[in-house]
Amino acid sequence: MLTVLLLSACGSGVRVQRSTVQYFDSSFSATVANKSFKVKKPRNGDYPLLDLFWIWQVKADNVQVFFAGDKLMFQYLDNGQPVEKQFAGHFKEKGYYEYYFSRKRIQIPPFIGFIYSRIDVYRVRLALTNEGDLIVDHKLDNSGNILIFGAGASVRGQSFFKASRSITK
Repeated sequence: MLTVLLLSACGSGVRVQRSTVQYFDSSFSATVANKSFKVKKPRNGDYPLLDLFWIWQVKADNVQVFFAGDKLMFQYLDNGQPVEKQFAGHFKEKGYYEYYFSRKRIQIPPFIGFIYSRIDVYRVRLALTNEGDLIVDHKLDNSGNILIFGAGASVRGQSFFKASRSITK
C-alpha cells in the first residue's frame, strides 16, 4: 500500500520546448508588461509579474527589468512614486535565472520522506522566448506528511510577459 502511495504522488511539470526558449545573461534589460499575455497551467488564474515576486497591491502597468551583477532589479511606479526592488538569485548553467523565496525541505528518511516530510518551496525561473518576451516559471510547494497522512498544495505554472524594449548581447 505504501509503495502505491509513493508511486502515485501528485506532481506537475510544465515545460517550454527548448526551441522556443532563448536564455540570457546579466546584460538583459527590458520594459515588461505587468500583466501576462499567455499562461500555461495557471490552476489559480493569471498572475501579474509583480505578484509572482510577492509584491502585491501595486497597480503598475510596466516594470523595468534588468540585472546588476547577479541581482535581478525591478523598477516601477507605485502611485506615481518610483520604487526599486532587488532579488539576489543566480544564473544557472542551463541558461535561466533562478530565485528562491523559500527553500525548506525536511524529509525523514532523506530524499523519500515517507515517515515524515515538510516542504516549503517557492521559486521562480526566468528565461526569454525567441521573440524576446519574458517567461516566468513559478513553483509553489507547501506540503507535508506523517506516515500515510499527508496534506498540502503544489502549484506550478508559466506566465509570459510582453517585453516592449529588450536589449540582450
